[in-house]
Amino acid sequence: MLPKTYRKVIADHFSNNLREASKIVEVELKPPTGQEITIRNRYAGVNATDVNISAGLYTPGATPPLDLGAEMVGEVVAVGEKVTGYKVGATVVSTAVGGYADYVTVRSRFVMPVPEATPEVLALVVSGVTAALGLNTVGDMRSEET
Repeated sequence: MLPKTYRKVIADHFSNNLREASKIVEVELKPPTGQEITIRNRYAGVNATDVNISAGLYTPGATPPLDLGAEMVGEVVAVGEKVTGYKVGATVVSTAVGGYADYVTVRSRFVMPVPEATPEVLALVVSGVTAALGLNTVGDMRSEET
């Protein structure tokens, strides 16, 4: 049985000072609909992206409050009626904003299955993508190059 409410961390105003902008709030946990899934968070990644989110750099035109946290790993606890690729109990990682929360509801396209909910999984999400972009896109790295 899912709780009626959960806690999450938000930025209640824009600031480069993440600590100053952050606030813990309790909100209603709504059931997922359509292609959404609800994940019980086990671990959240912490990185420089969080400061950029709290400063409003990733959300032009948005107004606070904004959910904080850029990646998380956990267990699927509910699925929307149109979700076909995931079932309750599956372990997934997500890069949807809002990872600093007890529960996160996201569209199923923003999650990937993983064998286990461990903190090590998070190292491959934002940091892994950043490294791949640096090597493949910016560095134009090709096969057989070192």
